[in-house]
Amino acid sequence: MSLVIGYGNSLRSDDGAGIAVAEAIAQWPGNEFRTIACHQLLPELAAELANEQMVIFVDAYPAPNSEDVGVELRFLSPEAATLHPHSLTPATLLGLCQQLYGHHPKAYWLLIPGHEWHFSEQLSEATLAEVQQALWLIRNWNDQEALCTS
Repeated sequence: MSLVIGYGNSLRSDDGAGIAVAEAIAQWPGNEFRTIACHQLLPELAAELANEQMVIFVDAYPAPNSEDVGVELRFLSPEAATLHPHSLTPATLLGLCQQLYGHHPKAYWLLIPGHEWHFSEQLSEATLAEVQQALWLIRNWNDQEALCTS
């Protein structure tokens, strides 16, 4: 099994895109992915990573005012870990996993463009469409893995 960690603030409109992806994947029948939906990355997640061969982190990013934006897929390498929970990134969480357990899973960062960041539990239409694209990429993972950038 592989792990999908969707994170963000579901009370800030499009910032909840990562959580929406994780929650949708959890509902798939015959699911081959284990999912975690959370508001931020915490050091405790290093233990979850240690048991996996692959992890996909899913988050939103502020999209520029351009129509040439879309879902971005990046390969991740571990970075020096910090124990300050508000500064953990997927790469530093991988580094913490490496430091604590002597290994880390293969990891990817799936970034979804966000357009609205106000207080709301609803995703914007544009970001909802990008969430659907992200779900398609994950469902068809074996074909998409080669498309990621570093």
